[in-house]
Amino acid sequence: MKITTEFKGTFINARSNTGKNGNTYYQMSIDCNGDAGSISCTEDVYNLCQSGAVERFHDYIFTGELNTQYGSFRIRDVREQ
Repeated sequence: MKITTEFKGTFINARSNTGKNGNTYYQMSIDCNGDAGSISCTEDVYNLCQSGAVERFHDYIFTGELNTQYGSFRIRDVREQ
């Protein structure tokens, strides 16, 4: 099952890593009410951040998706407040 949630936060940065298996993984750093951390994100969200459409240290509404089958959480959308 997939559960979707929205929250407000401040975008810090986005990065990608290539695993030993050759797959590329995308993460973004977000500050939410003074707690900052890295969260997985989709390639589309990563590309949006890299294009400059999402500016560092600005506030946005993030859409996150919890996948209970795989026990994973990732950001799948970012939009203006």
